[in-house]
Amino acid sequence: MNPVVESMRQDWLGTRQDWSSKIMRSAAAKGRIFAMSGYLIMVGCYFGFAVSPFLGFNIRMVSNITDYGGRHMLVQSYYPYDYSKSPIFELTFGSQLVAGIFIGLSVSVPDNYFAALMFHYSAQFEILGARVEQLIRDDCSLDAESHFFSENWPGLVDRHVHLMTLPNNTKLHSIINGHRKLNALPILVSSRLTNNYNWAVGLNRWSLRLMGIWPGERQQYLRVPFMIGIIFFCLFLPQMYALVLVMQHLPLVIDNLLTSCAALTSCFKLLFFWQNRQGKSIYITYGRRKYSLYTCLRTATTVQVLDLVIESMRKDWLRGCMDQRTRKTMLKAASRARLITTLDYSVMASCYAGFVVAPLLGFDLRTSNNITDYPPGGRKLLVQSYYPFDYSASPTFELAYFLQLVGSFFVGMAVSIPDDYFGALILHASAQFSVLAARIDGLIDEVTTTRDCSGPAAVADRSDPSTINRRLGRLVDRHVHLYS
Repeated sequence: MNPVVESMRQDWLGTRQDWSSKIMRSAAAKGRIFAMSGYLIMVGCYFGFAVSPFLGFNIRMVSNITDYGGRHMLVQSYYPYDYSKSPIFELTFGSQLVAGIFIGLSVSVPDNYFAALMFHYSAQFEILGARVEQLIRDDCSLDAESHFFSENWPGLVDRHVHLMTLPNNTKLHSIINGHRKLNALPILVSSRLTNNYNWAVGLNRWSLRLMGIWPGERQQYLRVPFMIGIIFFCLFLPQMYALVLVMQHLPLVIDNLLTSCAALTSCFKLLFFWQNRQGKSIYITYGRRKYSLYTCLRTATTVQVLDLVIESMRKDWLRGCMDQRTRKTMLKAASRARLITTLDYSVMASCYAGFVVAPLLGFDLRTSNNITDYPPGGRKLLVQSYYPFDYSASPTFELAYFLQLVGSFFVGMAVSIPDDYFGALILHASAQFSVLAARIDGLIDEVTTTRDCSGPAAVADRSDPSTINRRLGRLVDRHVHLYS
């Protein structure tokens, strides 16, 4: 414990910046609240445990096997002597009270200490992440040969190793070499950005996994054909059979098309996702350059289309050189996408709940007739449909009704989930175009400023025509990538 306490003391004494002190104070306040709550609960429990017997409340079951005499011990126990007489009873009772205090201390004190330790080092990791991001912003090229980067980066890596290997192990520090230091870069840089990416795509990833079309879900590869089969054979075909029977009655035709069109559209949307899981290489010619849509993501000749888009989004979020303005723009677009997705899922869930529950409460959502519904006045299916068999008797009716419930649920998924995913994709792409436009404006302003006034050598190097051409070429490549 001595190295851990000494490390905490040095962290508090070495704090020189206001923002880091604020982070540490916030974590310490959480640790104090956690510890005080734990102590108060433990004191209350011990008070009730020790005082209740004096007030006549038995908090344990009294038996005639271990308890003899009029007075009872605090806990169920047995001693090899007569402890019912004074002062042996008082001495034994007092020893149990003291042991109860020690048990409460051993239960609460270490846990509260480790909780405060976790809060403290979570704050240290947050400060370390902020310093890494600041270093990357100061030297966005991530060039290990940079003088500024090479001087400051090893200290941050040592700090990361120190926090991960508490207590401070000096032997471990002597083993760490430069190769491991450089390999720690993705872990440190992407830790916070990964959380942003998971937050941005969380809802869409969950829903696409539910449909079985999220990339990598090999064990759910046949889920989409199963959904198409249920919708087509249990909803659409019976409704088309019923449509032929009610063709002479316009209200019944409209009532049929309200649900059959949605079922047919859902089949086409699911089939589109299914067929486009595998794609071919697409090349785009721009000037003298030939761009491959899949080459930029380093995938094979035959790849999943969704893989490309999701991998591109992931790289956008995990990009190392992300300044505060870029992150703010992307988070704003992701917030809008999550809001739209949440509202759409809520509306779809409400519609499905009303569609399913209303008939059970006696409300007819469709027009009843004596053509497809038999016997008249009997039980009716969820949608207007007709089967070439007697489905009015049990258990055939319950099976057909359940299949229509499942098919309706699949229709709701097919209607809402792909649209919400494409909506989130459009908002993400619009944010990337905004970021690209800001970078182009920054390049133009930088070139204009360096031409008007002479700056330092570093600025002069950045305004060199070859450097500007390379930076402009990267912006053009990024523009083509977003369009393709």
